[in-house]
Amino acid sequence: MYGGILEKDTKQLSKVVQIYECSTESWRELPTTGTAPPGLHGGATAYSDHILYLFGGLDDTSYGSLHQLDTRSMTWTELSPQQDSGPMSKYGCEMIYYNNSLLVIGGFCVLSGNLLSRFPYFRSLVKDHGITNEIHIYNISQGKYDHILSLYFVVEYRACNYIIMSADS
Repeated sequence: MYGGILEKDTKQLSKVVQIYECSTESWRELPTTGTAPPGLHGGATAYSDHILYLFGGLDDTSYGSLHQLDTRSMTWTELSPQQDSGPMSKYGCEMIYYNNSLLVIGGFCVLSGNLLSRFPYFRSLVKDHGITNEIHIYNISQGKYDHILSLYFVVEYRACNYIIMSADS
């Protein structure tokens, strides 16, 4: 487990990795090295072949960086910092691993600047938050976002949804 709000009605966020030990019915903190993401909540995760991927999240603002944690060495690596060519900074999105790629889908964002010029598939919800239906594909072996699918009129805007990848798909 990583990140999340530590106590009800506070803004204190976790910055540690913890594991639940079934045999002792208790949580234990695991030490890590490398460049860990900041303590956030609402980010997206995917897992494949001993690597945990974490994208985005929220504290007072939304984030758009992509990190990986090698669960064998417990080393964090920032794969893709927040940048103009990747997904907008967001939280409440979903991510799946498929064919050596990560698909980052939907989500909420904290409004800043002129998002509509860069993200035409974005819709404002309330005063300072918006929702998107964008899909970004991050190619892990090339270390970059290959392309984006903007399903402006195909997929409804969504956030906090569930995604399941089936071997039958």
